[in-house]
Amino acid sequence: VDAATNSKALRNIPLPQKKQQQEQDDLPFHTLSIQGFTVWVGKHARANELLLNQYSKKNDVWFHARDVAGSHVVVRSARGLEGLPKPVMEGAARLAAWFSKGRSQGWLPVQYTERKYVRKRKGGAPGEVLVEKEKVLVVQPGLP
Repeated sequence: VDAATNSKALRNIPLPQKKQQQEQDDLPFHTLSIQGFTVWVGKHARANELLLNQYSKKNDVWFHARDVAGSHVVVRSARGLEGLPKPVMEGAARLAAWFSKGRSQGWLPVQYTERKYVRKRKGGAPGEVLVEKEKVLVVQPGLP
């Protein structure tokens, strides 16, 4: 009983800040929060693919700067687009524009849709996708 109690108590001890930072650095994407919603930003093309295929769920909302190379941005949402407040959508779109090759352009169109409408292009390069039922927000690149 003591071993089980000790094991449970150890799991509830917060990780040292350095260890938490190391775990964050090991992920293939940046993790942040906008108004309580978890937001993931791919660090590179292969990370974008992992984010799309292994970490995101069908109702999550996917963002990407339109017609330029850049990071995939995914917002966790159990209710898809209907569940995202406008400021969260705008913040995620600004992130997608910021983490793209077009960030110096001023205003940039960012496409978005639910994750279930984004799929890997057969034979395409890592991170290259086909998007259906997309919508577009035009935003200034920036961090939320």
